[in-house]
Amino acid sequence: QMLATTWISESRGTMSTPSYYQNDAPFEAWDLSSLYTSDWGQVIQYVFRWQGKNGLQDLQKAVDFARHAIANDDRPIPWKHAPHAGKLLRQLQSIGWADATHVWKALRRRDGNATLDAIKDLIKEHK
Repeated sequence: QMLATTWISESRGTMSTPSYYQNDAPFEAWDLSSLYTSDWGQVIQYVFRWQGKNGLQDLQKAVDFARHAIANDDRPIPWKHAPHAGKLLRQLQSIGWADATHVWKALRRRDGNATLDAIKDLIKEHK
């Protein structure tokens, strides 16, 4: 059963946060993923929540989105209005959020191939 918390945001109106995003994270996945293109935003969301939702299946979905982004020359660069993306990634990296320190580090470096490799390594570590 998926429980949700409803909250109100000035920018997004009434939102419902699913239970797999209700955790001890320093911020919500959306706060970071919304700063990137669709593919890289999906990568961030799947890696962010993989331990609380679908496990390795979520990491494999992150791999699929990263591959799609790379194949389309889409680099993991946040939107110009989002200079704070690096700070958010640094937070996740420093606490080892989702056991994905190397993923957050690669995203901070804006390196799509290194991000993809870090996700694949994370899958290998947890098989």
